[in-house]
Formats: sequence, structure tokens, C-alpha cells
Amino acid sequence: MGTYGKAAVQTVLNYDDKIDLREQWTNAISKETTSKSSINKGCPKGAFLGLCELGLVKNIPSNNYKAGIANKHHAKELLALAIENPNITAIECFRLYQKNNDDLPKNHNGQADVVISLLEANLIK
Repeated sequence: MGTYGKAAVQTVLNYDDKIDLREQWTNAISKETTSKSSINKGCPKGAFLGLCELGLVKNIPSNNYKAGIANKHHAKELLALAIENPNITAIECFRLYQKNNDDLPKNHNGQADVVISLLEANLIK
């Protein structure tokens, strides 16, 4: 489980409906790294918020968390691949997704780490 996966899991485990979910993500990622670029990276946060928007994350209600269309879509597709391929790693999952999507970047940008970590932690509905 990478930095972004740990942040996603901790955000779910420490979820408080009185605090903005985006703020909760920032608090969780800040505990995992001091790197400003990692803390501010939008792709893993967008993937996490997208799964939450879709109502796929346990204990977090579906809502408009302003995830961004692309990262929400990537997270949903990565999750489908991960469910179809148990025990797949984040990198393997991204590579499999990449085979069918030529316009993706060469690196998974943390989205797959978020998806796989939530799945492994049994936090996906």
C-alpha cells in the first residue's frame, strides 16, 4: 500500500460527517508525507472522491465531492479491473487499464493505489 492508498484508507476509517471530505483527505495525506507536491496531487484525491461520489466506499455517503470527471472515471474502471482480477497490484491494474486506453499517462498517478488499497482494506461496497 502506497502513500495515497494509506491516505484513502485512513480517510475512510476516520471519516467524520461534520468535516469536509476534501479536508479530511488533506489531513490524511499530510500524515503520510511532507511532500507538498504529493499532498497537493489531484489525481489520487480525485479518484478517492470519485469513488465516494459514486457511493462505492463504505461509511461515506454518495454526494458531490467535486472529484473531477476524468479521475472518477479512471477510478471506476480501475475498480472494475481489480474486482475481475483478484490479487492484482496497483501497477498491474494500471497497466491492464492502459492497454485499452492509449491516451493515459505512462504512470498511474496514484489512482490505482487508492483503488487497490480500499479494495484490500474491504472498504468498497
